[in-house]
Amino acid sequence: MTTVWMKVLALAAMLVAALLATPVNARIHHLELKDESRRYFIISSFGLLQGGSITIQVSDVHLKKPVEAVGFTVHRNMEAAIEYTMDMQDTCIFSDDAIVDERSMRFPFTISDTDQYTGWGTPLDDLAYVNVEASTVDNTTVQQVVLSLNDKAGEDIYTVAFHICAFGPPAIDAEIRMIEVNPGPDYLGAGLRQLPIVYGTTAALFGVAAVAWAYILWRNRSSMYLYKIHYMMLALVCFKVLSSTFHAVDYHFISTRGTPDEGWAITYYVINFARGMLLFLTVLLVGVGYGFIKRVLSSKEKRLFMIVLPLQVFANVAAIVLEEAAEGSRERSAWRAIGFTIDLICCGAILFPIVWSIDHLQSAAEIDGKAAVSLQKLRLFRRFYVLMIGYIYLTRIIIYFMASTVPFRYRWVTSLLTELLTLGMYMVTGSMFSPHEGNDYVRLARADEEDEQAESYELENVMTHAAPGTGVRKVNRPRISGRDAD
Repeated sequence: MTTVWMKVLALAAMLVAALLATPVNARIHHLELKDESRRYFIISSFGLLQGGSITIQVSDVHLKKPVEAVGFTVHRNMEAAIEYTMDMQDTCIFSDDAIVDERSMRFPFTISDTDQYTGWGTPLDDLAYVNVEASTVDNTTVQQVVLSLNDKAGEDIYTVAFHICAFGPPAIDAEIRMIEVNPGPDYLGAGLRQLPIVYGTTAALFGVAAVAWAYILWRNRSSMYLYKIHYMMLALVCFKVLSSTFHAVDYHFISTRGTPDEGWAITYYVINFARGMLLFLTVLLVGVGYGFIKRVLSSKEKRLFMIVLPLQVFANVAAIVLEEAAEGSRERSAWRAIGFTIDLICCGAILFPIVWSIDHLQSAAEIDGKAAVSLQKLRLFRRFYVLMIGYIYLTRIIIYFMASTVPFRYRWVTSLLTELLTLGMYMVTGSMFSPHEGNDYVRLARADEEDEQAESYELENVMTHAAPGTGVRKVNRPRISGRDAD
């Protein structure tokens, strides 16, 4: 198991190092389009406040194939962007036949008769409370449009999308740069500028939990109920403290400068990667009862580890790519879908060991003569199963839907709830497997060890008093203490 784990970590380290060599993007976006064939994609969504602005800069536009029209649309709130796109499935959004509501504005490019880009066209619509200024950046060929919000009544989520109208598959090259900022300056946008405080506060809460768990382990340092996996749990909480701390620092730099500090960002990625791997490894080991009710993994459990751990490496890599890839890029869209799917697969896979343990305990309750003990263990494993199901359901599904429905000023609440749910899961798991005599789980595990030692002792007595000439001889077997059991 150790050799496999070291190979997984080595592969993970190489993948992370390769990914961290790429440039960092944040609220100041730089998107390069090469042979772009998507007819529609969202570049960014930003919570714009009064006095804030969105700047769109375009350069190096090359139309490699004839197109009907190309340009941007700006929509007030994401719902308007989705509805607008669905309504325009069969009509070019820049055509005279397109019906536009008051929440959207169109910015077509000017295209010559020879299919060459010549600059921005005149905006086709007006967006309430938004002032539009088009210009060319000094001493460059970069053309830009600045959208400024001049009234508090217009505060909302503003979504910028790119559109290509073509009769056949299009192919466009372009460089797009966007700067989104609110007064302050604040580059995170309304609803997200609280994130540094959110992660800083939860880091402190996890720190308190880590100190409390460390004290529990120290107080029970001589206990027969203390196992190595308890120290693994402590390491997990410590990594979570560091992860949340560096996440807060990362968001602080994005909020104040528009881009993260590369050193802090890399540190966060590495620590969060290690935390994610340690979380799944810990849950898997607890789920199979390793260190508590067994000391050796079965071949089936080892195969599951061989599948889940590499998948979790891949899921963590996908998370890093999402952080690094420019918004609106094809890579970001693809990796978002891949990462979400693999994460759900991993979350489902970690439930299998718990189900296997429950099945094993149900069988043991019927055949081994210790039904009461086995049923007690069964109830404990069912509680752990319900805990994991609830955590996965809330953090992977409910939070996902909540993020799309919560008012834009309170988008930070979903991040806070995710952190608090994680803290709650850690605390409940810790209380279930705390290393003290009153804990049912470790007490029952210790009872199993004592039963095994008693059976071994009886067998030794039988073998010692075996009749001469039977060929049976005494074999001295060492006793196994609780602390060495794992």
